[in-house]
Amino acid sequence: MRGRLDAYLNGGFRNPHYGLHPGRDEKPGIWLVGDEGVYIMSNGKLAEGQKALVIYAEQCHPKGDIDWW
Repeated sequence: MRGRLDAYLNGGFRNPHYGLHPGRDEKPGIWLVGDEGVYIMSNGKLAEGQKALVIYAEQCHPKGDIDWW
């Protein structure tokens, strides 16, 4: 519930299609991301200057596990 409220107050949910399909699939969800490590994060829009909370997969944290790559 908190995630939905935060997203509502900050403009909704981010689009998973990176602008290719504006308005499509903008609904509550969790994204599995694999760029700097592997982690999950909410797709809720954030207030200006805020960073998303991310949860790294075990043994895939770029700063917490020197063998991650």
